[in-house]
Amino acid sequence: MAYKSLKDVAKVFVAEYDVRPILGAPMNIKRTALLSEFRQPGEVWTTAVDLGIRSCELTMPAYLNSPGSDSISGIYGTNRIVSILHEGNTVSDRFFGIQSAIVSGIEVGISDDMPDTLTPEFTVRGETNYGYVAAPWVERTTAGNTDTTYATMQAPGATGHAFLHVTALTLGGYTSCTITVRTSTDHITFNPHTAFGAVSNITSEVLALSSTVNQYLSVSWAWNGAGTGQSITFFAGVAID
Repeated sequence: MAYKSLKDVAKVFVAEYDVRPILGAPMNIKRTALLSEFRQPGEVWTTAVDLGIRSCELTMPAYLNSPGSDSISGIYGTNRIVSILHEGNTVSDRFFGIQSAIVSGIEVGISDDMPDTLTPEFTVRGETNYGYVAAPWVERTTAGNTDTTYATMQAPGATGHAFLHVTALTLGGYTSCTITVRTSTDHITFNPHTAFGAVSNITSEVLALSSTVNQYLSVSWAWNGAGTGQSITFFAGVAID
């Protein structure tokens, strides 16, 4: 078990929301490794085997909000996709990804005659993936990719998961936008690996990468149909299983 204080967190995405702007610092994260103990026949001492599963509990300081205009009042619940950009919002920065988190908070009214409420603590719990920022959170307009600003992982992997958070979208007549994870063995030639579902609303998704994930990562985005004035703001990251 390890504790870490995160005072310079760039972004905290919960579903399609970036909750970082309304949260204080530092944030505290507790990461836990799941072990299995067994005893060989005839032996006295047990042996602990690391199962490779990591869980985390992220707690963040209080925030004051007005229920009538609180943009994140709907994020509490289960099966929430969470990405914590604890190093920064730059290509190859590492992040914590939670595929199915429990998000909770207790709201306390300030007074009977005031609409404001205080959430003493905002908590995220779930199994954690450790990944790399492949496409930083930024607004994008025309179709393109990050081949020239690729991300570099420590090593390739047999399988992995990709995390996507779309926080703003203007279709401008287009029907949807397709975002694709691309990989390369030499950071020169990138090939499509797997595409997220077509994006037609702000959303979040975890994508299983069921074949070899090469060391160098890129992300492409393409508009489907025809239109003008389109834009999409999203973050994408990849974690090796």
